[in-house]
Amino acid sequence: EKEKEKESSANNDGIKNATTNGESEKEKEKEKEKEDTIAEKTTKINAIENEGNDDRDGAMSVLEFTKELEKYLHADLQNVNVMDFLKRWRTVELIEEDENDPVHNLVRLVPMGGCTVLLGNLPHETNESKIRELLELINPAWGKLRIRVHKDGKLAHAHIDFVTLHEAETAMTQIKRNKFYTPEIRVEIESTSGTYNCIYTYMHTYTYMYMYMYMYMYINVHEYVHEYV
Repeated sequence: EKEKEKESSANNDGIKNATTNGESEKEKEKEKEKEDTIAEKTTKINAIENEGNDDRDGAMSVLEFTKELEKYLHADLQNVNVMDFLKRWRTVELIEEDENDPVHNLVRLVPMGGCTVLLGNLPHETNESKIRELLELINPAWGKLRIRVHKDGKLAHAHIDFVTLHEAETAMTQIKRNKFYTPEIRVEIESTSGTYNCIYTYMHTYTYMYMYMYMYMYINVHEYVHEYV
């Protein structure tokens, strides 16, 4: 009888150990699958972010920018529309390739020229090509100037960076003489830059980009986040 009890107990222990080992193996397999999935996603993200780096010097994904911003501000920006915030600041260039996938959206600091002209209250359908075409008619050399167009409600607004104040003033005069112009359109100098270009020259790594972007937008970020929190 005792021998049978010992044998039965041993069998039960064996079943328990086998079950435990089986569960342990399953957990290990799940963990490995999870790690493989994370690694695969990371590889895809890196591939996307590294694609075309030659043409996107200094660019970073909006996701990466948000994470760095959260670290810097010690705040959770999960419920903050960071894309909307970035669109408000002309020193940030937003490269939107896929509005439904933030991984594909890139952002970089804009190297400004000596003077920026604002064309405000433009028709909503106005795009960068139309502005560039207008500038080339005035001066073929201006076809390569940096132009940023953003839309707000029913209107579009464009920022054009000129090398000198003289060029900016010349452009403003010529634009007002063009049939493109209507009295509703705002044509004005928005700002001039001094040391900005010098600072930008040294921003070849993300570290410097983060640092200056944070310094420039620190107060504005807090004000913007306050709208959501």
